[in-house]
Amino acid sequence: MKRFCSLALILVLYSHTISLAQSIVHFRISKPLCLLTFLEAANKQWDASRTYSTYIYKHLAPEDRDRFARLVDQFAGLNMATYSSSTASPVGRQKPKSVYNAIKGIAVRSKYTEKFIQNISGNVPDEQLQTLRDVMLKAEPFYNDIIWNEYKNAAEQQLAELEKYSGRADVIFVKLKRFYGSTWPAHVPFEIGIYPIPGAHGHTTATPHGNSLVLAVLTGERDYAMRMGVAIHEMCHVLYDKQPFKTQWREDSVFAAKSSGYAKYAYSYFDEALATACGNGWAYENLSGHIDASDWYDDTYINGYAKAIYPMTREYINSGKKIDAAFIKNAISLFKRRFPDAISDYNNLLNRVSLYTDAATMDEFQWINKTLRKYYRITSCSSSFPIADNQTVGLIKKSPGTQLFIIHENHSEDLAILKEIFPELRTKRFERESLISFTDKKKRPIIILNVDGADRIANGLQKMVQQKNMGNGDMVSKID
Repeated sequence: MKRFCSLALILVLYSHTISLAQSIVHFRISKPLCLLTFLEAANKQWDASRTYSTYIYKHLAPEDRDRFARLVDQFAGLNMATYSSSTASPVGRQKPKSVYNAIKGIAVRSKYTEKFIQNISGNVPDEQLQTLRDVMLKAEPFYNDIIWNEYKNAAEQQLAELEKYSGRADVIFVKLKRFYGSTWPAHVPFEIGIYPIPGAHGHTTATPHGNSLVLAVLTGERDYAMRMGVAIHEMCHVLYDKQPFKTQWREDSVFAAKSSGYAKYAYSYFDEALATACGNGWAYENLSGHIDASDWYDDTYINGYAKAIYPMTREYINSGKKIDAAFIKNAISLFKRRFPDAISDYNNLLNRVSLYTDAATMDEFQWINKTLRKYYRITSCSSSFPIADNQTVGLIKKSPGTQLFIIHENHSEDLAILKEIFPELRTKRFERESLISFTDKKKRPIIILNVDGADRIANGLQKMVQQKNMGNGDMVSKID
């Protein structure tokens, strides 16, 4: 009997050891990841931390500004935005994935820059690879002076505190995996690369890259449960992405069956709202013992939608239920109730958009795209230029969703083309500078920003922000 008990104890201990060894989350600090996120913030990319960007330039020595600016320009000039997307998923679920997205995931798992460069060899052309290597090596002294030398210990302290949640994160993950009905394999852990942003408060970002997650941490932060909730939020995106195709199509059909004009917008935010409700809501409550009373997401639609579906989400997870048709139908109703003006609100309409401009070069197009993102949060943007190009015209005719045109140069030619495509424009007279908004026969929101020169694009976007929505009256308004 004693021998049996001893054997049972050994088996229990062995099982516990295996459980610990197979923890679903592993935290790490990667210098290559730190350098990439440092350069992104220095480049003031639309998806970088605003707090981080401000800190970098506030602490950059005046005598280094020109040299640092040239380095950042080199980084910005790297073209690593080649996209691919699975066509097996429903169109509403397809997410273009860039080469740079994969590179960020590799950076999480690379300890040194030279090893990182070796690991991504073959993903990018040799010339770009060499430029990236040179930029990162030259950026490292700046990074060390501004961030690493002072905040290395604080970053390691943040890592140690987050690691304490690993066991509880395993339990949470199992429940969330069931809720999503995901196929994520239990033996594949999430590698979470953290990077420090100095301070106790501010804007932070996090992104998923397969089973590699990127997580910004504030060096003075003490609400570790909140930060762990953000990490779980990113894990939820992966669970959503890894749902079986039959599950994806079943959920897609529920959204498609709803005749409400709100269903497609509830669908477009569904992934982000779910991740927020699960990670920032349910997981945080599970880890801390109380609900976070502050905003969960830095976006009105996602924050409001997540909080609206939270009671239902919590009930499903706690009951061991999977997302079903009733859940989705209720989510659509809750979205409509929370955002009755969504179908005409520019902030919503530009969340997913097809962008067309009369830019003459890629640099000019990228500048226009970057300017647009200063005014609107855009999570998905397909694009083509110039407008007069035959390929662009073909895309305009068949692309779904919001169609945004920014015309600053070839007014007569571009408007003539658009009048052929959209009969609604043929009887309208336009000011030299005007904002035109209407819904076409395919029920697509059409927005045309017509301005006199590239330096007036910001003025046109300010007009959109001021006007707020498409309105119910005259489809043409003058830009002051």
